[in-house]
Order: sequence, then structure tokens, then C-alpha cells
Amino acid sequence: MKNILKEHKLLSLFIIVFVLHVVAVLVIHFNNVSSFFSSGLGDYMIYDRSAVIISEQFKSGNFSIDKIEELYPDIYLNHFYPIVIAAVYTLFGPNILFGELLNAFFCALISVFAYLIVVKLGGSWKWAFVVALIIAVYPSLVLNGSLLLKDALQVCLTMAALLFAVKLIQNFNIRDFLIFYALLFPLTNLRFYCGYAVMLAFGICWVFFAKSVDIKKRVIYAVIIAILFGFVPMFSIGHGYFGLDGLKCFLDKDTVTDYRYAISSAGGNNSGSGSDLGIKISFDNPLDFVIGYLTGFIYILFGPFVWQLKYARHFLTLFEMIPWYFMLYFIVNGIIKCIRDKKYESYILLVFAVVFLATLTLFDSSNFGLFMRIRIPAFICLLCFLPFGINDNFINKLKTKLKWINI
Repeated sequence: MKNILKEHKLLSLFIIVFVLHVVAVLVIHFNNVSSFFSSGLGDYMIYDRSAVIISEQFKSGNFSIDKIEELYPDIYLNHFYPIVIAAVYTLFGPNILFGELLNAFFCALISVFAYLIVVKLGGSWKWAFVVALIIAVYPSLVLNGSLLLKDALQVCLTMAALLFAVKLIQNFNIRDFLIFYALLFPLTNLRFYCGYAVMLAFGICWVFFAKSVDIKKRVIYAVIIAILFGFVPMFSIGHGYFGLDGLKCFLDKDTVTDYRYAISSAGGNNSGSGSDLGIKISFDNPLDFVIGYLTGFIYILFGPFVWQLKYARHFLTLFEMIPWYFMLYFIVNGIIKCIRDKKYESYILLVFAVVFLATLTLFDSSNFGLFMRIRIPAFICLLCFLPFGINDNFINKLKTKLKWINI
């Protein structure tokens, strides 16, 4: 068994994680677990309904998304995920289970990409395998990746893009850049600020840490890359060149306030899920803004805390948070070690995580039911530092106490 894992590491990892997530999909689907968290209402119902309509049009020979939208103006087409599910429904039938099983496939790929990132950073294949398995049982990913939600595909695209970003920081080549650039379009379409965070993280790390390219070429490439990045939000979400039109809208204080209010209401105690933490970010006073923002960032990174859990179902978050607090010690050690060892290519994971969580803090640091779902790619990036923070003494003690572990 050990030899099989060693010789066919990626395939073994993919199969193990895929089977785990298929089981999770089946358990959640047939036991209607989703209603436990959302009373049977959620984005997955909207995606399913839209995908069924689109697949019916596909079967009748109408493959024009614009015409379908004209016929059914109420269907959800803010991003392409319902179209992906519609393609699955066209091939296998309009059953939500088929879409959920596709998400299991994406979740398996997420672990594979994380494995490749750890190996690319210089970690051993065994520790990369361990990290990939930890990600495979990451509770928020298991739950949201088992429902008909875009998160599995979005996180998959994020980790794929970051893998190629790491490779580019190590050694630039046109082929890897074109793949990386192509991934940015669907990623930005699914969750635009995630795409922006990847581009910003890459831009910063390219300029300061792409040591394989001399500074003169680096600057020239940076200008060309910046020009190309400008087209991503224009063609993926219609936010204009460099996303300036969208940024003007979404960074407006009234828009941010309205967005936070809507999210907070969705998690309210009266008609919502009870997951609202009541954090307010005020734009009226700079000091109040800083205090509210920093509090929100702490909640997103470490929360929810035990005293913020109101209902029995909320306490299931402890299965995620308690291991996270334990692993965070080694993650911080790993980040420090990577900085000391000048693993420049690893910096992009840290920069992305910080930028992404900082953006999430601005729009949603109150509804933990939502931010636990959205922060998944940032937490996975931080988990990639885990192997570098575990020293030999800890491993030896672990082997002594648990002799059946062979790491």
C-alpha cells in the first residue's frame, strides 16, 4: 500500500479525496443536511432552477445564453456556474445530485493543487500529502463543496492559479503565464475580489521577489503584465478596464454599508440564521472605522468564538475552529521559516491570504455563516505553510507516542 501511494501519489490522493467527498455529498444530499443550516433555502436552489431551464434550452437546440436570458429574464446568470451545471444536466439529466458530484471532483482537484504547491515550495511529498488530506476534511469545504454552490469551482480555480503563480515567481515562462492568465478570467467571473486578490498578490511578488529575472526585465514584464491584467475584469465581469467602474461602485461607503447591512440581516436572530456577530464598520469617524475594521479582521481570522455561538448547530463550527487554533501555531512558524529561508515563491500565498481576508473584512466580518464559506481559499493557502513550521523534534515526539505514524 505504501509503495502504491509513493509511486502514484497524485492519482492516489485524487481518488482518496474524491471518494471522501462523494461520500459527503451522498450523506448530505440524502439526509437533507442543508436544511439544518439554511432551512432548505440557499443559492444552490437558485443555481439548480437556472441550470434546469438552461439545460432544457440546450436540449432544444438553443445554445445562445443571451437568447435564453431574454426568454427567462429571472434566471440567475451573474456568473457562469449555472451554465456549467446546465451542461452536466444536459448530459446526465436534471438532478441536483449530479451537480453536487461534480463539486466533489473539484474538491479533489483542490487537494491535488495544494499538494503540488507544497512540493513546489520544497516540502516533502509525505507532508504535502498530509496537508492535502487536512484540506480534504476541512469542514467548511466539505459542507459547501457538497452543495450546489460555486465555492468548490472557485476555490479550485484559485489554487490552480496560485500554483502557476508560484511557478512563475520561481521561473518565468510564457506557457505557464498563459495558463495562469487564462485561469484569471473564470475565477474573476465567479468571485471578482478573489481574482483581484490573486492579481494584486502576483503583481507585488513579481516586482519584489521574482529573483530569477533581472530587475530590468522584471520591470518591463511587470508593465506588460499590468496592461494584460486590466482586461481581466473588463471581459470577465464587465467592470471596465482594470475594473475601475466596479471599484467605484463597490468601494463607495454607501454601497459597502448597504452590502454589510444585507449580509448582517441574512444572519440576524429574528428572520436569519442567527450567525450575525453584530460588528459595525462606521465611515463617520476614522478611529471608529479602524477599531471596527481590525475587530472584524480578527473575527474572520480566528472566529467565530465560543461565546458567539447561539444555537446547537453553531457549535459544529468548533470541529473547524479548534483544529485551526492548534495548526495556526505551526502555520505561523512555517511562515517565519519561509521568510528566514527566503522562499520568495511562498510569499504570494501569504500576500493573497492577507489581501483576500482584508477585502472580506470590509464587506462581511459580521455573518460568520457566510465568511466561513468565503474565507476557504485564504485558509487553504495558510495551511500550505504548515509543513515548514513542524520541526524534527516534534516529529520524533509524535513518532514515539504514535509509532504507527510514519512521516
